[in-house]
Amino acid sequence: MDKATIEKLAQAPIEFVGRIAAPGGVTTIFLKAEEPENFCKDPEGYFALQNGATKEEYLQWVEIDGEPRCGATTLKGTRCANMVSGGIQLNLDRWLQEEGGFCQVHGGVTSEEARPKR
Repeated sequence: MDKATIEKLAQAPIEFVGRIAAPGGVTTIFLKAEEPENFCKDPEGYFALQNGATKEEYLQWVEIDGEPRCGATTLKGTRCANMVSGGIQLNLDRWLQEEGGFCQVHGGVTSEEARPKR
C-alpha cells in the first residue's frame, strides 16, 4: 500500500492494528499511520523496540511465557531455572524488571532468608 493511501486511511475513522505473540496468546497493538511498514518488516523487533527491549529479550519473554527466571548461578555453574516469585505471563515491562532476580532458594523476597525474623 502506498503512503498516500495510508495517510488517507489514517485521516478516516480507521485504526491500524497489529497482533503479535505474547505470553498466553497474542497482544494487540495500535499503530500510527507511519508505523505499519516498519511493523510489517519485523513485527518482533518493532514491538520490542517500542517496549524498551531487544528482539532477543522479546523472544525469550514469549518463549518462557512471561515467567521471570532466577539469575543466580548454581553450584554446577549453570543459571538457576527456578521462577522468581511474582507470577507468570507478566507484561514485557514487568518481566524485564523481574527477570534475573532471585528465587526463594537464592534469597528472593519470599524466601526464608529474606523474610524479616519475628
